[in-house]
Amino acid sequence: MSGRAARDGVVDRWEEQQWFFALMEEISSDLPACAIRDDKVRTMYMEAVAKILYNFDSLPVASSRPFRTLARLQRDIAALLRGLARNTRQLLGLVCSDGDNDTTASAASGGGSNELVRMKGMLQGLRILE
Repeated sequence: MSGRAARDGVVDRWEEQQWFFALMEEISSDLPACAIRDDKVRTMYMEAVAKILYNFDSLPVASSRPFRTLARLQRDIAALLRGLARNTRQLLGLVCSDGDNDTTASAASGGGSNELVRMKGMLQGLRILE
């Protein structure tokens, strides 16, 4: 590998890592996992995030159309993660402040298994679960 090709490869990896860390920071500030009170719901949320990031090809939404560019794949992953965080926050009745992207979440009364059923339905609606 030539010096230029190696440098370009490092730059590409750096840009991918920057994108990934910026996305994770955005998602974790939008819906901190610690704000989800129910352990089963939190586990389901974290598993969905991991599946989107590390096993995207297995998702029903990924098989709907081919991804020809990395930029397109990144846009779709980011949109799916944002939708997951937003819908989970709404589903659980979490109230987040709007000031300066500082998100403080407090859960409404715990719904237990009802929240788990609604979470499964939401994940199916986002095509994260079949």
